[in-house]
Amino acid sequence: MTRTRPGLVHPTHISETMSNHYPTTPPPGPVNRPPASSMIERLPRGFSARANLLAFVVIGFFGTIAYAFASLGRYVHFGFWRLVWVAAWCVIGLIAAIACALLCTYLRKRGHRAQAGGNASSGKLYAIVTIAVGVIGTVVIVVSGVYGIAVARDFAEGPHTMKVTSCQLTQKAHYKPSDNHSKVIDYYDNHFAMTLEDGTTRTLTLETESSDDLAKEGGISAIIYETCKARSGATSLTVDVYSHSWIVVDARVE
Repeated sequence: MTRTRPGLVHPTHISETMSNHYPTTPPPGPVNRPPASSMIERLPRGFSARANLLAFVVIGFFGTIAYAFASLGRYVHFGFWRLVWVAAWCVIGLIAAIACALLCTYLRKRGHRAQAGGNASSGKLYAIVTIAVGVIGTVVIVVSGVYGIAVARDFAEGPHTMKVTSCQLTQKAHYKPSDNHSKVIDYYDNHFAMTLEDGTTRTLTLETESSDDLAKEGGISAIIYETCKARSGATSLTVDVYSHSWIVVDARVE
């Protein structure tokens, strides 16, 4: 038998009263949230380790080759080996374009797989990168194709003799940062604007480490450099050139 003393409230009555007083608002306490693992699964995972490794290898390989050939081009300015150097650039560009096509195929498959697995964010990321790689590959193949056709024609036809009636030299310095936060000259672009007998103007651009490297090299370099610098304007310079890629084979003042 249960007794209730005057002035005291039975605990059952208290719990019923509180539940009636808060019909919709839950009592203070921990809020039910989805587990952290399920939230992480909803975030975009990005590329797989295999895709990242493949991209790193491709970029590193072609970046190293491009840097090596660009450095070599500072020392090979004229003649047959300059034509070979340009042809090598075109071949590297062709290989790079093929690599971009293969990479696009791989990324597209990964994107479709991600979409099929319900990961829309990763699928969209794969699609964006695929488009970017495709654009880069298209630009590379077009540039390589244009120069490649010119080089192929020069290999087939050989050099032509042309008369230069006017020549002007302009130099542009390119800078790089140094350890003391000052600018240091990295290299020079030497632009030779040559006007031919038929009135057309062709520009020859040579990259050197210093402003007078061409004069120090002697031979064809010194002849063109001294003629276009000292006699800026009218001149009587005769050159043998690969006319399509405009690579000078020989030069003489007559």
